[in-house]
Amino acid sequence: MRFAFGLLAAATLAAGPAMAAETPFYVGAGMGLGSYSINKNKLDNNLEDLTGGTVTGKADDNANNWTIYAGWRFMENFAVEAAYLDLNGAEYRGNVTDANGTGRVKLDWSAQGFPITALGIWPINETWEVFGRVGVFIGDVDGDGFAYIDGVQNAKVSESATSTQFIGGVGVDANFMENFAVRFEWMAMPSIGDDDVGGSANWNQLALSLLWRF
Repeated sequence: MRFAFGLLAAATLAAGPAMAAETPFYVGAGMGLGSYSINKNKLDNNLEDLTGGTVTGKADDNANNWTIYAGWRFMENFAVEAAYLDLNGAEYRGNVTDANGTGRVKLDWSAQGFPITALGIWPINETWEVFGRVGVFIGDVDGDGFAYIDGVQNAKVSESATSTQFIGGVGVDANFMENFAVRFEWMAMPSIGDDDVGGSANWNQLALSLLWRF
C-alpha cells in the first residue's frame, strides 16, 4: 500500500489546506485489495466426504475490488452513503486422488452488492478528516465449481445466494482543490456468503478512492 500513502501525501502537499465545499452531496470511485478467510480445511474435508478420495487443497483468498458511491453529508459530523461494490478473485484448488486415479477441483467466488452505510466524521483540520462507518451490505454471492479429469473439464456447478450482512470500516479523507478528496479506507464484513454456496467467510479490504463534491 505504499502507492496509497504516496498518493495521499502528494495530494496534500500539492494542494495545501483546502476548505471543504459547501454542498452536502458527493460522489466517488475507487479500487482496492481485499481478502476472504477461506476455510481450506473444511473444503478439503467436504471434498473427501463427497469423493471418497484423498484431497490436497490450496486456497488463494485475495480478492480485487472496485466501487462507486454517492453520499449526502447532512451535518458536519454525519453522512450517509449508498454504493455499488464488486468483489472477485478468491479461489480454491484441490487435487483429488482415489481408486480411479487423480482429478482436480476448482472453486471460484465473487460477490456484488450495495453497501448502505452511515458515517461519523471527525474533522482534524481543513485538510484532514477521519471517519468510521457502519451499515449493511445487500448483494449476491456467486460460487462456481469445476471438476477436471486428465486435464479435461467434465463437470461444472454454479450457484448464487443473496446475502445481507453487517459492514463497517474506518478511513481518512485528504481534502484538496476545494471540491475533491482522496480517501484511504479499511472495510470489513464478519461474514459473507452462504454455507450452501461454497461456505461463508470473513472479508476485509483496503481501498483508495477519489471523491468529488458537487
